[in-house]
Amino acid sequence: MVAGAAAMTVPTVGYAGSHGERYVMITHTQGTDPFWPVVEKGGRDAAAAVGATLEYNFDVSGDMSAMAKLIEAAAASQPDGIIVSLPDAAALGPAIQAAVADGIPVITMNSGLESSAELGALMHVGQPERDAGFAAGKRAMEEGVTKGLCLNQEAFNTALVDRCT
Repeated sequence: MVAGAAAMTVPTVGYAGSHGERYVMITHTQGTDPFWPVVEKGGRDAAAAVGATLEYNFDVSGDMSAMAKLIEAAAASQPDGIIVSLPDAAALGPAIQAAVADGIPVITMNSGLESSAELGALMHVGQPERDAGFAAGKRAMEEGVTKGLCLNQEAFNTALVDRCT
């Protein structure tokens, strides 16, 4: 779905013009989280639906500087667009801004709503995380929960920090 959004969001690229285009998706997974294969499949399915290809990359270390290097390498390969999760704008922002400066359309997803536009991304696919955290807390209270604990398995991930505040 995200790759489809990328394919159809670029002003000079429409559904019919997507055939043969190449997009690169880079996420902050370490390859063990069951969430990300679903995202990857959605991206691949969307790309196939518009006749494009999708390359999916991540660094098993989970290191943000390694992820920034993946973004830089993707930009150097001159894809038709880059789709990237943005858990740490300070670490990934310069690589995203450089890709945008090189004329590569970038869409952020999952994490990074607050920083996406200022880095030059075309759009962000995700949710306002503070609102999501508030809604989850409200629902828990409606179910009778009187004390809660918000766990954050990725302390660097601004989306998860926002969800817990």
